Amino acid sequence: MLTRDDISKMSAIEALNVAFDDIPELGFKLAPKGTYKTNISKVEAVKRGEDDVIVVAHTIGEVIELVNVEETPPEVGTEIQMSYFLPTGIVNLKKDYGSCASTLGCASLPSFLEEFVGKDTVTTFGHYVKKDKETPDGSNDKVYQTIASCELFS
Repeated sequence: MLTRDDISKMSAIEALNVAFDDIPELGFKLAPKGTYKTNISKVEAVKRGEDDVIVVAHTIGEVIELVNVEETPPEVGTEIQMSYFLPTGIVNLKKDYGSCASTLGCASLPSFLEEFVGKDTVTTFGHYVKKDKETPDGSNDKVYQTIASCELFS
């Protein structure tokens, strides 16, 4: 199967000739609530439209425990991306990874983000529902991935 990165390097004609079975999922699936061993596979600053965003990618290494054991766990190697929209996103980034920064002895965000790549963690993912006031029945509510806790794992 191709990766999103593979596809981004293709011409339009090449992309049109890719078999459906070789096209990856969007990557925006939520991990089921639970605790996982992950590897911080990528930390990058990107532009999304007009917004500056820090993206932290967790690659699933092992499922430790799911809140709902009947949910299908993500496969090992699945990437879960957390996005932090700057400038206010640094508050959530500190909430999610502050204990890791402290463990690594990093006093600034840039030094921490550089040091964090490649580290193994035990991360508990949750979900956050953002209510849409226009649809009180919940039909337009958005669900986002959250981090309940993240600790370095050695």
